[in-house]
Amino acid sequence: MAEQRAHLAGLGRRVRVEIRILPWSAGAHAAMVSPFTLLDFADPDDPDIAYVESHVGARYLERPEELAEYRRIFRLIREQSVPIEEHLR
Repeated sequence: MAEQRAHLAGLGRRVRVEIRILPWSAGAHAAMVSPFTLLDFADPDDPDIAYVESHVGARYLERPEELAEYRRIFRLIREQSVPIEEHLR
């Protein structure tokens, strides 16, 4: 696992890449239900999307209230996470 952490730390030094770790001490968190990805697009003709994975497939959510909930979850877990460099100390 040390090699994996070192590899991730190296990737984190790239421009526009930020790798954060959610420590075990954070306990249960809002993102445990299912993995998700937020996709934001600069072009106003392309709607922002929350891509949500589940055991039986995936969904693309576009409604403002759905996006707001996934942005809230992301904000919560980001606040509990630490930069990978801090985790490696």
